[in-house]
Amino acid sequence: MVADCYTMKTKAIAIALSLLASSVSAKEYMNKNTAPKIPAKIKTAAIQVSSETGIPASILLGIASRESDFRPLIGDNGNSYGMCQIHKRWHPEILTDGDWRCPVFSFRMCAKILKQNLRYCGLNWNKAVAAYNVGPKLANLHEDKYTTGGDYSEDVFRRATAFSYQL
Repeated sequence: MVADCYTMKTKAIAIALSLLASSVSAKEYMNKNTAPKIPAKIKTAAIQVSSETGIPASILLGIASRESDFRPLIGDNGNSYGMCQIHKRWHPEILTDGDWRCPVFSFRMCAKILKQNLRYCGLNWNKAVAAYNVGPKLANLHEDKYTTGGDYSEDVFRRATAFSYQL
């Protein structure tokens, strides 16, 4: 039964992603033909963490692509770490619980944050992804309005849709 629920949830998310992609204007950032090839190590890590957590690999990849172009870096003036740019103020365990340069660890942290956001935002994926960028309170009220570029979740879902063709 759990596997059936997981499969149904995954299919529902895939359908939602394709519907979102079809509503995007012609100037979309990337599509299946223009998406960069996912490095094998990154793809394997995303699939592994997705199977552990239930968070779709395509969404993990969309966030990592938006945050760092899949590079394990220190950004945000030394405050955010790894491929998924986990902020040390809100998630200090990024520096203590594992190697932030490791794709699996970065995706696990990202999935943990997304699950927390989903609970806070009432299982609304758009708000949960926007909350990854601005926090759950602002995203729950205004979705993408205050995100970087005002389009964070929309951009992540476009990327996720494009990357889903490589999974």
